[in-house]
Amino acid sequence: MRKSIFLIIGFFNFAFCFGQSDYVILSDQKRIDELISSKNIVEKSAKTVNLTKKEINLLEKLLKQSIDNYNDKLSESSKNYGRSEQFIELYQIKELKNYMVQYVPYLNDEGQKEVWINGFCNHAEPNWKTQIIYYLDGGNCVFNIRINLTTKKCLSIKTNNIA
Repeated sequence: MRKSIFLIIGFFNFAFCFGQSDYVILSDQKRIDELISSKNIVEKSAKTVNLTKKEINLLEKLLKQSIDNYNDKLSESSKNYGRSEQFIELYQIKELKNYMVQYVPYLNDEGQKEVWINGFCNHAEPNWKTQIIYYLDGGNCVFNIRINLTTKKCLSIKTNNIA
């Protein structure tokens, strides 16, 4: 009986956790400085900021909307140019449950909260919870998105190219 209860509890824990992306918030100035100096991803004056639970919930909603819009536009424009379904599949962002996601929140020049989002599907990266992970290629296995939480707008979104 006791084994059955543990199995049932384990199943429900698995069922509720399965399908959610694993994410980390990297909110230290060192990460912001790295995005400024090595990649010119954020403004030079960007400063670190924390996210509230409410902002994280908003971010997740905006992230999903941004990905859906990106995938729809990619599919539409690719079909207009006669590209195959296989081409579209190489660049469409998959469901978030397939990715490890890094959120790097910061304040922009106007004092608005923005978040640079780095998603990748290589689950073998040992330092992904403490260091920003960069890839040169990878297609839709790697995406980067910038979202302004204050204006609730997606500022940029892209997947990497295929090597």
